[in-house]
This record gives sequence, structure tokens and C-alpha cells, in this order.
Amino acid sequence: MKNFNHRPALAQARDYHRFPPDSGGYPTFPWRETMKYLFLAYTIFWIFLFAYLFRLSRKQKRLEEEIKNLKNEANTKSQMPISK
Repeated sequence: MKNFNHRPALAQARDYHRFPPDSGGYPTFPWRETMKYLFLAYTIFWIFLFAYLFRLSRKQKRLEEEIKNLKNEANTKSQMPISK
């Protein structure tokens, strides 16, 4: 028996993925699965970015305190009388 379906095989395959047999005839959107991974990647990126910035700000505060302590220590040593 001859197949009278004149659509190319690529179009049939494309329709099979858009309208799979278990979808009830409704189109499925393969980009939804991709968007899940994209959202997950962006979420992980932002979490790491905020964690890095938080760590960097803590380190900066610690260094500022250390500089302040060193300046205070240098001022107190410069005010001490020099004994000969």
C-alpha cells in the first residue's frame, strides 16, 4: 500500500514532538524544560554572587578595623617619651 502522506519526514517528526501521543492532542513546549534549567542556573549564579560579595564585605570590614588598630597603636607609641 502506498503512503499518501505528502509531508516531509522532518515535519512529521517535528509535529510528533510538539503533539506527542500522550499529550491528548495539546501542544507541548520543549522550551519549558530548558527554561527550568536556565532558571536554576541563574539562581545558583546569584546565590554564589551574593555569598561572595557578603564574604568580601566582611573581609573589608575586618581589614578596616585592623588598619584602625594599627593607627591607634602607632599614635600611642609616637606619644611615649623616648628614654636614653
